Amino acid sequence: MNQLTITGNLTREPERIATNSGTSFCKFTIANNDNEKDGEQQTLFLNVVAFKNIAENCLKYLNKGSKVIVAGRLQIDEYSKDDKHYKTPEIMALQVEFLTPKAKDDKSDLPFPDAKERPAEKPAYPSFKAEKPVEKPAEKPPVEDDLPF
Repeated sequence: MNQLTITGNLTREPERIATNSGTSFCKFTIANNDNEKDGEQQTLFLNVVAFKNIAENCLKYLNKGSKVIVAGRLQIDEYSKDDKHYKTPEIMALQVEFLTPKAKDDKSDLPFPDAKERPAEKPAYPSFKAEKPVEKPAEKPPVEDDLPF
């Protein structure tokens, strides 16, 4: 089983990358701080790759410094540069949970960037009000049966 869950902060803004076939994905790096027994702090930097809806949400809601939990598979990215062959570990994100709360003055989900206020919140369930009180039906007297038990 190849499964990894790690918490960290983004070291840079998420980057949208498009493949030759037109598929786009998102790439970002997180820093994970770990305290050693001797009190020295060790920082691990990991590249994260996300596709589809996960990528779109990361691009929309994450910024440099955002705290996240990433769950996914660990894979090795291999590439060549200047006649040298490199291998780097990266996480293929299957789930990204945003831990940094949105700022109160953040208006990123407004329909227009210059909108001043948010629309009134709609209740979770619509409330139905009767125009006039509902009358209870008249009670019927109990029916006696000729049953032996």
